[in-house]
Amino acid sequence: MVNMNLLPWRKFEREYQVRTLRKIFVLTVSLALLIIMAAHLLISHQESSLQARIDGTNKKLTIHHEMKSQNGSRINDISITNNKKQQQDKNTFALRFFSELGKKYQEKVCFTDIEQLEKTLMFSGKAHSMHELTGFLRHWNVVYLFNEVEIKLIEEQENGFVQFKFQARE
Repeated sequence: MVNMNLLPWRKFEREYQVRTLRKIFVLTVSLALLIIMAAHLLISHQESSLQARIDGTNKKLTIHHEMKSQNGSRINDISITNNKKQQQDKNTFALRFFSELGKKYQEKVCFTDIEQLEKTLMFSGKAHSMHELTGFLRHWNVVYLFNEVEIKLIEEQENGFVQFKFQARE
């Protein structure tokens, strides 16, 4: 029978396994530390970014409070300016409306009454015929100034004229 000494081989195999386990352990610990460092850097960057935003917001808030206390009258000036703009818009509407109303049209239509109730205008009048009234309403250039035009009354009279009433909302 042959006698073999396997002790050197076993010793070599054990040392190889120990070295391999050490390498795996060192790599695992290094990877874990690397992940922890990356997470720390990411979180600290986010924290500093948020802190910068908070500081900026606080500065803006401080400036706003200072401006509010110093320029209390300026806010009133702004509201007066807004009121002037609204008044100018109303004047522009009236100017456009009356300039268009003064134009001559081929259709024979006559307004007998124009009433204003808040933002609604009521138009009453007469036309020579239904055809004349329809043509006038189709080509009337003031329609673009209104959001809605609603016919309330169209009535043919005995003398052949057509009486009408419609409302227009700004």
